[in-house]
This record gives sequence, C-alpha cells and structure tokens, in this order.
Amino acid sequence: MNYRKVCCQCLLSEHQKKQRMGLSLQHSLHYRDDGGDFLKPTVAGDETWCHHFQPEGKSISIQWRFSYSPIGPKNSKLNSQFGKVMLEKN
Repeated sequence: MNYRKVCCQCLLSEHQKKQRMGLSLQHSLHYRDDGGDFLKPTVAGDETWCHHFQPEGKSISIQWRFSYSPIGPKNSKLNSQFGKVMLEKN
C-alpha cells in the first residue's frame, strides 16, 4: 500500500487551484503563440511563496455568553493569522 496521511491545511484552496489553472493556461497559450521565445526571459530562482493560516485554538475561541444569548456566534471569527511569506534558499 502506497498511502500516506495528508494534512488538509497543506492542500490548495479552490481559489488557489483556479489561479494556478488560469496561469497555466496563459503560459500554454503564450508558448503556443511564441514557441521557444516565450521561455527565454523565464528566470528560475531559489525562492517560493508559502501561504499560511493559523486558526484559533479551541480554548482561545471559547466565548462567555449569558444563558439568554443566541446559541451561535453572529459573525465568523476572522482574527486568525493568515498571509503569505517568501522563503529563500541560502
């Protein structure tokens, strides 16, 4: 069996998948139109963008409420840390 566990935080979101598909299509069309000349200005580097997201822990997201308050939160929590960073290979 060639199985391994995958953490769902490491998978691309639907938006990121669509972005990559769009860029791949653009590159394919440029390559079709320009041939090898399209690849001449391409530069390969030792850096990459990494997207990260750190959801709140359960103990942080717990809220005190009165017994007569509505059960669910009014708004979803948006104060988790997220963004992207550039990693460089030294």
